[in-house]
Amino acid sequence: MIRNAGRSTVALVIAAALGGCSSVGGGAAGTPEPSVSYPELRGAWMGALQIEGQGYNGMLEVMQMGPDLRMRVEIPTIGLTTNGMGTVLPDGTLRVSFRYELECPGDAEFVGEVSADDTVMQGTLLASDCTGDLRGTFRFSR
Repeated sequence: MIRNAGRSTVALVIAAALGGCSSVGGGAAGTPEPSVSYPELRGAWMGALQIEGQGYNGMLEVMQMGPDLRMRVEIPTIGLTTNGMGTVLPDGTLRVSFRYELECPGDAEFVGEVSADDTVMQGTLLASDCTGDLRGTFRFSR
């Protein structure tokens, strides 16, 4: 009889401990985690790249699901149309990578930030292909 009472006590202590964990850590029994909000970048953007002192006007079309971005980049003056993928963080930091082919195949990346009102996207452009490495800037708005 004492042996069964000991098992019941252990079972109650384990059940109480598990119940306490679920109410403290959130989830179904606890308070929900706060939702994360990302800058809203979806839509059309107009702007330019600056590379080695020259400006190149362009357009971006951004599709977004949470932090995940898909971006179509068009720079008509150099005949560039490409698609990239990247992310945006809740603080507005963004990074988008894409491949291109002008004189030869290359890789490029936008590393930057979005304004607090989600109307300006700007930062550094990094590119590399058979002609070498390039560094420039980008600024697009809507």
